[in-house]
Formats: sequence, structure tokens, C-alpha cells
Amino acid sequence: MRTPKMIVVLFAELVGEACLLGCLLGILVSSQTGLVYGVVVSALAVPVVLFLHGYYITRALAGMLLRIHNTWLYPAIAAALFVAHMYFALARSNSDLTPFAQAKELPFLAGGACIVFACAFIGDRLLRKWTRRGDDTSPRERGTVPSSAGGRETWSSSPAKNAIARLAWTTSGQGVLRARSGGLLSRTQ
Repeated sequence: MRTPKMIVVLFAELVGEACLLGCLLGILVSSQTGLVYGVVVSALAVPVVLFLHGYYITRALAGMLLRIHNTWLYPAIAAALFVAHMYFALARSNSDLTPFAQAKELPFLAGGACIVFACAFIGDRLLRKWTRRGDDTSPRERGTVPSSAGGRETWSSSPAKNAIARLAWTTSGQGVLRARSGGLLSRTQ
């Protein structure tokens, strides 16, 4: 059940990014076009350019494959993907850009990377809370598995704690081991 939730969160991230990136570009070009017109046109143009250069496909793949335990890695990779795709798009059209547009290239890349990082970070946190809170996950995903004594064993995300818990479980022979918040293990009957 994590995949549908992941798709919903990824879609929300991309919609939020498109709106915020359009607003950023609209604000950057507002001295030439006016604020309202710049924001509206940019909010429509930025997603089209990103779609045509394959950003949404690579971002979706990165979102599906790279959401791992490190909370900073996925947002950093998403921001790097945005900068790479936009730099490629701007490099291809650099000879056609006016000096004003070339001057706005670096602020758009820097601000856009910050927006993408923030959206990916918030989306990743939301997904973690949403999947952690859901009751539709399997016992293996929750980290609890039935024990041979009829109880339940709770395994932490740390391999070292799990090794200690397995060692203590095999030497005790009875009861259930539970991990406490401080990393200490207790045995209950």
C-alpha cells in the first residue's frame, strides 16, 4: 500500500513545485512583463519546459527508487535533477536568450533548487508520517514478526540493535524482546 501513497505524494510535490517555480520566474521577470502576467505565463511555461526535457519522468523515477532512510539524500538528488535539467534546457537555448534572460538564469536555478529541495523534503516527511501511521502495512514492514513463543518480536531499524536482540533472544529462550526508546532491550513474558 506504500506505492499509491508514494504516487499521491509525488504528484503533490510536482504540482507544488510547478506553482512555486512559476511564481519564482514570474517574480524574476516582473520588471519586464508585470507581476500578474509574469506569474501566470511563467506558471504555465515552466511545467511545459520541464516536461519537454524529461524532468518529471526522471523525478518520478528518483522519487520511486531513492526514498531511503536518509532524509536529506532524496531532496538533494531531486534538486540536482532540477538544476541539471534546467541547465541543459537553458544551455540549448542560450544563444536565443536576451541579456536580461541570461541574467535571470542563475537566480532561477538557485531559487528553483531551493524550492525543489523544500518540496521534496516536505513530501518525504509527509510520506514517512503517512506510511508510519497507516494500519494497512504488513507486520514485516512495521518491523514486528510473530515469535515462536506466541508473542511478538519488535525489531529496530538499526542492524546492531537487531543483532543484539537476536543474540539475547536465542540465549533467553522464553518471552518476547521489545526495543525501548533508548535502545535498551527488555524481555517480557
